[in-house]
Amino acid sequence: MSGGNLNKISKTTLTVTNKKITNFEFELINLNDNRLTVDDNLSNTISNYYNNPEFYTKIGSSLSSLSKTSTGCFYTDALQVISGSDMVVQNFGGIRDIIYKGDLTPFSIYSIDPFGNGFDTFTMSVTEFRNFLNQYSSSYTYSLDSSFVIRKDENNEYIFYKNGILLENSDQVTLSLNDYISNVFPNLFPKPPSYTFPLTTANYIIEYLSDYISTPIDYANCNQGNSTLNVNDIFHKPIIKIYSTYIEINSEENHFSSEIYNITGQLIYKSVNSNKIDIEFLTRGVYLFKLNYENNTQFKIQKFIK
Repeated sequence: MSGGNLNKISKTTLTVTNKKITNFEFELINLNDNRLTVDDNLSNTISNYYNNPEFYTKIGSSLSSLSKTSTGCFYTDALQVISGSDMVVQNFGGIRDIIYKGDLTPFSIYSIDPFGNGFDTFTMSVTEFRNFLNQYSSSYTYSLDSSFVIRKDENNEYIFYKNGILLENSDQVTLSLNDYISNVFPNLFPKPPSYTFPLTTANYIIEYLSDYISTPIDYANCNQGNSTLNVNDIFHKPIIKIYSTYIEINSEENHFSSEIYNITGQLIYKSVNSNKIDIEFLTRGVYLFKLNYENNTQFKIQKFIK
């Protein structure tokens, strides 16, 4: 009933007699009402709190004002660098302001992240991590380690790569996030966290700006949220088309090799990262074409007749 942005406040008064509620009164107070009197003591306390020079010390800068989503990109990137985890997640509801163009100060970060949340890392199996992505119901922004890739397979199931290697269900990944999320959704996380950081998330973002980067941040075009994770990172099977004179390969993978074997299993041709293979040199017969992904973690075999 009190709405948002501190426009109104709800006041509830209960009268308790012999451990029972005997009266209930509710009042909705409009804080934009100029007739309201100011509590001078409280006003002075608030002013003194804000009058802290350390809040306004420059610790970085931004090339542009960001949206809430791109602010979340910066937020999670900073915490990913601090934690070194495979993935960092931040709920959009926990981002309470945006990054503005120009100088950044601790006050800028406390405005974005005013809650004093703790910061935890969880070590999870691939199965547990997949369950988190499928079951976590709040919208979020994220950052991934450069060696960690999340895709979806042809069955629309999440699959994960680390250093180009497809992870098995029993393999482990690390996820870092604020302790508000893990406390609200305790069933989605193993207990206890593998590591609890001693400071708050805001403290570590300030540390990131102060100690890890020396150039202005530039996140204007970043759009990393759970919707883009679900839609844009779908993994497709490679399309292999075999014609009379060549083989055409359409694959999302950048690193692969192709091999042609005769029917007895003898390797007679090999190429690397080639999307078109000339087979005019082959004599008539039955052959096997094999497409290998990097590190031979996945492959596809197709028989054809020349």
